Formats: sequence, structure tokens, C-alpha cells
Amino acid sequence: MNAPYRFGRFELNPTTRQLLADGQPVALGARALDVLLTLIERRDRLVTKDELLGLVWPNVVVEENNLQVQVSALRKALGVEAIATIPGRGYRFTFSLTGSEATASSPTPPPRDNLAGAPALKSNETGSILDTKLQSMQTPDRYLSLVVLPFANRTGDPQQEYLADGITESLTMDLSSLRDAFIVDVSAAFSYKGKQLTAQQIGKDLDVRFVLQGSVQRTEDRIRINAHLADATSNRLLWSETFDGYQSDLFALQDQVTSRIGNSVGREIIIRAARESEARKISPQVSDLLLRARALNLQPQSLETLQGAEALYKKALSLEPSNPKVMVGLAGTLALQASNFSSVFGKSEVDIKFSEGLNLALMAKRIDPDDPGIYAVIGHHASHYGDLEGSQRAYEKRLTLAPHQPSAFNNVGKCLILRGEPERAIELLIKGVELNPKHPGANLTFNLGWAYFMLGDIEEAIDWLEKSLDQSPLYPNTHAYLAMIYTIKGQDAKARAEVAEVFRIDPNFGLSALAKIHPSTPVAFKEWREKQFLPAWRRAGLPE
Repeated sequence: MNAPYRFGRFELNPTTRQLLADGQPVALGARALDVLLTLIERRDRLVTKDELLGLVWPNVVVEENNLQVQVSALRKALGVEAIATIPGRGYRFTFSLTGSEATASSPTPPPRDNLAGAPALKSNETGSILDTKLQSMQTPDRYLSLVVLPFANRTGDPQQEYLADGITESLTMDLSSLRDAFIVDVSAAFSYKGKQLTAQQIGKDLDVRFVLQGSVQRTEDRIRINAHLADATSNRLLWSETFDGYQSDLFALQDQVTSRIGNSVGREIIIRAARESEARKISPQVSDLLLRARALNLQPQSLETLQGAEALYKKALSLEPSNPKVMVGLAGTLALQASNFSSVFGKSEVDIKFSEGLNLALMAKRIDPDDPGIYAVIGHHASHYGDLEGSQRAYEKRLTLAPHQPSAFNNVGKCLILRGEPERAIELLIKGVELNPKHPGANLTFNLGWAYFMLGDIEEAIDWLEKSLDQSPLYPNTHAYLAMIYTIKGQDAKARAEVAEVFRIDPNFGLSALAKIHPSTPVAFKEWREKQFLPAWRRAGLPE
């Protein structure tokens, strides 16, 4: 039997795989324990990221984000100093062991870079009703966890790929509204598109119990959805069925699929009572337009993709002016254009987009007040115009309605950044990453980079900002933040390259709404902006 590892107030038993703190059990997932044991057993040296991935996830191809999520969980449990990041290389366990398993103390990790000697910003200790809400939210039951894999396009026409993609996203979104189930985010599911893996392999990789797969066929105005559900623990097929109907009944077919899943897992799955109006009676044209817009939204976010979705939603709205789902879709694309690409437009055009988006969201709210997208739009509008309290209320409402959507955590996390509370923001943003560690979303990873930048943790900031670029390389703000950080590090060539990329993407780029100050802006954020953000912005040669 292996002797326990003791370090500080902690004791880790490798045989029982239990971690104690002051004699009390500490809750850690199996992967996090695997990472910790691997680092402790190799505590006399650096362990590269590739080595860790190979040892903790043997014979499975996983993204590096999975590893970073587990390291974040360990730092939360043990303290941030327990595991040192060696930039660009890997990790090292830093605590010294005591007792029979002790060896010579591990070398102390080199100090992390700070922002030009400026004191790191500390979180405001003022609490929020958000803390209570998050504590009351139940952890998703992994026995009711599911991934909807990309449905196969069996129409014989590659141009109809959007139909299968759109149905995959719609099913995922419908199931994500369930409070007592864990549904893998659609972007993570799409990383398995075209791969020939068993349900067991996918279930082990994503840590889910059930795998839903299927295909879509279309002949003129008729649709056939073939779907089957497998138990990932046994690889056993639970059910397989074919659903036929007209394109106008597309969402009714989806209801049949989700209801059958509920029967298979032995628990009733409740789809919200007030389904969008097109779920029952919708013209084929509008259904087609919605699917095209949803499939377009799966692509990396850029002004081009947002404007493409805007055109599709506007056409759908012209056909069905009182359709709340179309209203929310159009409102969301307008708000994201105004929020994320404001430097491309003049102030008046930004105001028009925000105004149109808000009006559409409020109209949809009167019809279907439980659509989470409504509150994202309201929150974006309030944030842009300086109503930080109003934006946080709206975003928290969205999080309550959609607790399994990473972007819902991202919205509230950004609010905390703007309140000058980066540590609390990181805690919430990591929760969002954990819902979809392979593809957490470019905005979420950007905000994590921003939060670490505020804390003065440059290496972590770079790591998350680069992950953001991997997902959305055409987002100029990410390049701007990297330019500032490289300037601080004295890496002027890298900084100039990032600045050049900013202006290649957006020749009119400027400070604009980035880190914007309002009368209601908290003092902590104002101080960070004046002492750290603006000096770095100017040294990087970015225009105000």
C-alpha cells in the first residue's frame, strides 16, 4: 500500500484516492485527482502539458483546455501557489512533502511577471445576490448527462448541411433548458463531426452518460429524422426510431425526439410550456431561414457572420412579424455587432443597433418571457449605456433560465470584471469553461484573459487570450490586449505584430467602448483603467 502524501494541511491517499484538508475530505473530480497524483509523483521536475495529457487521458485525444480546467480546480482547492505554470511548457508541483514520502523540497517557482511593478488589483469583497443564486443551483446530475452529436446530412446535397447542423443545435438548446440535466455545449459536440468513435469512447472523453446521434433526410417538403440513443457506460443501444413529417412540423419532430429521450432515461424531461410559436405552426420558409441562421452562428464570430445571420433573421421576420424566436435571434445579432464591433460603426449607428435590438427583445418578452436570449440583449444594452446594475440583473436572469450555457456565465463574469472584481469573475468564468472545456467560446476565454490581466497574472492572461484567438482570430480586441501585454513584457516585436493585426482586421479601430467609463463605474475599475490599462494601451501604440 502506498503511503499518503502530506503537504501543509493536506493529505492525499493514492490508494483510496482521497484528499483531506485538516482531516476533512476535499471534493475533487477523478481527472483532477489524476493530475494531482501525476504532478506529485514527478515533483522533482517540470511535467510538460503533452506528458500530462498522455498520462491522465491515455489513448484519448483531448484539448488542452481540459487540462487547464483541472489545474484551476486544484489551485482552488490547494491554493494558487500549489502548482506553478512554466510558460509555454507545463506545470510543476511546488509544495514540499513531509513524513515518509517526503523528499528534498521542490524548487520554488520563479516569480510571475507583474504589470510594470504595479500592485495587483484585488477583488472587491462586497458580496452579491449572485453568490446565493450560484450556491442554490444544483450541480448537474452526471447520470442524466447527454451529448447531441452532429446529425449526419443524408440529403445527398452538401448545400443542405446547414439543415442537419441546425437541427443538432436546436435539439441541444431545447435540452439545455432542463435544470436537472447536463447537456454538452453544441460547439464541443461539433468537434466530433465526421469521427468514427463508439458511444463509450465519446462518453469517457466528455464524461457523459448518454450519446444521441442521428441523421436528417429531406425530400421536397418532407423531413425524416433518424435518431438513436446509446448508454455510454455500456455502449448499449437504448432506442432507435425514425420520425417523419413536413418541414413545417420540424420543431414538433424535435419534441418527439426529446420526449423519447426522457422515457429512455427513466425521468420525465420537461420542455418549457411556452414553446416558441413556430414550434407548432410555422411556414417552411421561416423554418429554413432559422436553421440557416443557427448554423451560421456555429462559425467563429466575426462581423461578416453576424451580418449574415442578421439578413436571415430579417427575412424571417418579414414573413412572420410576431415570431418571438426570430425577434430574439435578430436582437442578439444586432446587440453583438454593436457590442463587439463598435469601432466599425459610427456612434449613431451603434445607437440604432442597440435601440432596434432592445425593442425586439422587449416585444419578444411580452410573448415568451422565459427565453434566455431576451435577457442577454437587455444586459448588453444596459452595459453599453452605463447601467451596470441593470445589466447584472438581466444577465443573472439569463443565467437562471439557462444554467448550462457557457455564454450565460460569461455575461455575468464580464459584469464582475467591470465592477473591478476579477477574482470573482474568474471563478464564475471557469464554471462556464467547465461546461464546455474543449470549445468554451471566444468571448469567455477573452474575458478570462482580461480578468487575469487585471490581476497582473500575465502568463495566464496570454494563455487565455491565445485560446480566444484560436476560436475567433478576427476579433480585434483580443489582438489589442495581447499587444498591451507583450509591450509590458518587453517583447516589442510581438506587440507590433499584434497591433498590425488589429488594423488589418479593423482599420478604424480605437479605444471606443473598450474599458469605457461611466458615472456609475466602480472606483476599483477606474483605478485599474488609469494605472494599468491606459498606460499599456499607449505604450503599445494603440489609438485613443
